[in-house]
Amino acid sequence: MEPETQNMSSHLIRISELEHANQELRVKLLKSLDLIHAISSNTKKTELTNIYTQLLSDKLNVSRFVLLLNTDKWEVSAQFQAECPPQDCVRWVSATQSYNGLRAIDYSCEPDFLRPFNYMLTVWHSSTRHIAVLYFFMDTQADPAAETDKDLVKAVTSTLAIGLENKRLFNEARESRAIQDEADLAGSQLRDILPKQLPNTPEYRFTEIFMPHNKDVGGDFYDCFEIQNQVIFVIADVSGKGWQAAMVAMTAMGALRACYHNSLKLEEIVENLNHVLYASTGGDKYLTMFIGKWCPQTTVLEYINAGHPSPYLFMEDKVHRLETGCTIIGDFSDLGTVDVGRISIAGRALLLTFTDGLTEFNSGKNFEDNSARFEEIISRNSHLPMDAFKQCLIDFIDAYEADTMVTDDLTVLLGEFLSTAHAE
Repeated sequence: MEPETQNMSSHLIRISELEHANQELRVKLLKSLDLIHAISSNTKKTELTNIYTQLLSDKLNVSRFVLLLNTDKWEVSAQFQAECPPQDCVRWVSATQSYNGLRAIDYSCEPDFLRPFNYMLTVWHSSTRHIAVLYFFMDTQADPAAETDKDLVKAVTSTLAIGLENKRLFNEARESRAIQDEADLAGSQLRDILPKQLPNTPEYRFTEIFMPHNKDVGGDFYDCFEIQNQVIFVIADVSGKGWQAAMVAMTAMGALRACYHNSLKLEEIVENLNHVLYASTGGDKYLTMFIGKWCPQTTVLEYINAGHPSPYLFMEDKVHRLETGCTIIGDFSDLGTVDVGRISIAGRALLLTFTDGLTEFNSGKNFEDNSARFEEIISRNSHLPMDAFKQCLIDFIDAYEADTMVTDDLTVLLGEFLSTAHAE
């Protein structure tokens, strides 16, 4: 065989392998989203653990595992191909309280009954309650997708444990507290899963303003996630207010974070989220959303605007409104056409995303007056560093709150990008 023909054949084989790997990854993700949907649909715990067991064993290449959950008490809730004595597992839980996250098992200091496993995952709720321990074995050398599979194991286990814990807390609150107490609980749960710290690098950084209308309870949320030398960021607004909207927001964030662990296109993330939200609410609840992804190496900002107030991008003394995208999420079973917007970042760019609570204050002034004042302030101050620009927004909010009744959640996510390739 000629060298050129041989090289072409090798390339075709490699392309076929990559296509097969991408298809397998999509199947794994969709199965992970099925678990999230089941959690949000109030499925019984036994059914959830059955779905979880099938997902780990059939799709995520886990040869054997034992899952312990702390609901009313610690107990072995699921296991596969493992003969681990339940009493030993429960007794050893207290020794895992110093751990958080995924780590390899150190056989030199762990008990003998853990020798069938090579990884341990511990999950905490709100950094205060130890709620899950997973011992599992995965052949990472034989499986080229092992690192991705480990990320998915971590994501679905955390989602299952936190989802069950949230239901437990919610049921306890419903039985013993008034509706306002339930609202406080839902709000604190939403705050628990919002990012504790936003990215801050030489190439990009983010900051936020988060002001739920009803104390800590609302349907606004935001998220940032760094993966494979790029950053994905989201701001969203669930229809309605109060704890019901907060519960839908938690479902949406769980679905999004399952997607983050994979190098998926933005349109696939949006379509998968629509599938989960519509399946869990039947169209009774929907959300508007802006999702973006920026890669410092390519300097290209990709985004989808799903019926959300159009963000402002300030760059090179110009203002860009980011409007390309699709319809709202969760209102229809099929989103229809989903378009991805793209814009190259040159030098320094400031991105302002927000929910409609920022401009729609209920006062003697109408909404158009507030919007005009808002646009005047941001245009006049867009040259400022991001922190100074944020303070201008806070001053704008404070000025209107002094003599205005705020009737909606208010969230702002600011991003600052520096394209060194263009700036040099």
